[in-house]
Amino acid sequence: MRGDVALRGLCDLTLHVGPRSFAVHRAVLAAASPVFRAMFVGPMVEAGAAAVRLHGVHPASMAVALEFIYTAAAALGGVADALRALGAARMYHLGTLEAWVEAYLVGRLGPANAGRLWGWQRSTPWGACVLPQRRTCGPTLGR
Repeated sequence: MRGDVALRGLCDLTLHVGPRSFAVHRAVLAAASPVFRAMFVGPMVEAGAAAVRLHGVHPASMAVALEFIYTAAAALGGVADALRALGAARMYHLGTLEAWVEAYLVGRLGPANAGRLWGWQRSTPWGACVLPQRRTCGPTLGR
């Protein structure tokens, strides 16, 4: 749907994220995310705006999030991209994207990058572990 040229003319909102701009459909975003729903359906200023600037999210992360919202798939260039996408998924409460990125990370988890992932998790403001311990690693981890 995202790449359909005929539908681009129906976009009713431009998201500005850093230096990038994304033409989107506010109804699609509101259906995918409670954060976007609150922005576009409630009494917030963004509800009637033609353009909205988003802060606190990397432009590449938003590109991945939008690709996933529109197509239920996305291209990740590696673990660093996945970690940024996970941040966007958590910021906008995109649970399906979050689970998809976590599965991607678990599939690439090994001795060489486990410490880096743990360090990233501890440094993020989101608080929850990148790789949910009990679900992915078994019930004895952390005891």
